Amino acid sequence: MSWAFKRISIIAVSREGVNLGLKLFQHFTESTLFIPQNIYLDNYRHDGNLRESQDNDCPPGIYTTQGKLSQVARLALKSYQGIIIIGAAGIALRILAPYLESKLKDPGVVCLDPEGNFSVNFLSGHLGGGSELSREVAEVIGAQAVITNASYVKEKMTPDHLASLWNLTLNDDTDKSIIKDINQRIVNNQPINWFLEDKLYFNSQDSWDKSLDNPDNPLFDLGETANTILNKDIKLPRIKVISTATLSTLTTRSTDNIPSVIISDSCESQFNSGFFNKSQDLILRPKSICIGIGCKRGTEFESILEAISISLKKAGISFDSIRALASVDKKSCEVGLLQAARYLNINSYFYSTQVLKENMNSSRESEFVTKQMGVGGICEPAARTLAGTEELLMKKLTHKGVTVALARAKWPWWVLDPVVERAYQ
Repeated sequence: MSWAFKRISIIAVSREGVNLGLKLFQHFTESTLFIPQNIYLDNYRHDGNLRESQDNDCPPGIYTTQGKLSQVARLALKSYQGIIIIGAAGIALRILAPYLESKLKDPGVVCLDPEGNFSVNFLSGHLGGGSELSREVAEVIGAQAVITNASYVKEKMTPDHLASLWNLTLNDDTDKSIIKDINQRIVNNQPINWFLEDKLYFNSQDSWDKSLDNPDNPLFDLGETANTILNKDIKLPRIKVISTATLSTLTTRSTDNIPSVIISDSCESQFNSGFFNKSQDLILRPKSICIGIGCKRGTEFESILEAISISLKKAGISFDSIRALASVDKKSCEVGLLQAARYLNINSYFYSTQVLKENMNSSRESEFVTKQMGVGGICEPAARTLAGTEELLMKKLTHKGVTVALARAKWPWWVLDPVVERAYQ
């Protein structure tokens, strides 16, 4: 996936690094550039590339730093999806080391030398996307990408690499040893099962051929469609599309000694223990579930979170698969909604009444809501609009003055980061 629209922290250590940083800052539109204050004051305050404002502040997106770079690194690790450090690898190691958590949580880090010769995948090459970021940095600067991951070098797709490409996440309680074991098997050409839950591939259950409802169904090549939308040429594994019914009822697998990678937005409780072996199998969560929200003025964010939780539990959906939430534009300053989105670390979208009217479809209209908001309903049309579909995964649920509806983003759009998706639209 392109990093051009993702949140990236660019940390320049030297004067030469600032010049490269400016070039990267212009390419990565959602990036932030950190420059040592003394270099900025001495060399760039009157430079055309750094427009001087009336109060001599840096232009938007560029900040000067004082004191220890480790404090900047700490901020970057917590707040950005990727980090580019322009300086020696030793400096990068020292400023990052105290704040690193795990390969499951750390963002991808690229180290670029001040001359712009080598773009090194320094940290979290797979799940954090460091390998792809190092390649993109190399293309922008004209450098040589340096990637040492065995699977990457051998052009083998691992689940954590696929996760970075398809905007997938792992459960918080995922055992890192499972990822390590599966990756080693892939590098050593040992078999791995790849499954995709059918509802993530087919836009309607009517598209599902029930004769394929078994673990040995024909393989679907999802790579061509995904590569087209991502503008990538990536060698993807062959993935079996398997029905939700099979996940919940199958008691044995024909290959039950082979680890499986399962792409699903269903709660783990929906899986039959005969199919899913938590000690060896891995679940990847797509950001597929779009939540439409309606609420009374002043509703506390705890009530909104409760309503969302109840809705997901009723639908059998994992919290980790929430893509974003949506409501009417008149609620764009509703504190409870904004706090809920921030708590869940997701984007919020607000649509005009005209847009929601166009997506009411068969939803029941309320005279009271029409009088107050100018449209007969909020949560259902908001969920449809956000997901880009006419179908609802779950119709309106009401809890403590909050209404919630769920819809699933269509294949292949859920593979995109919501920020990237906006750029494509």
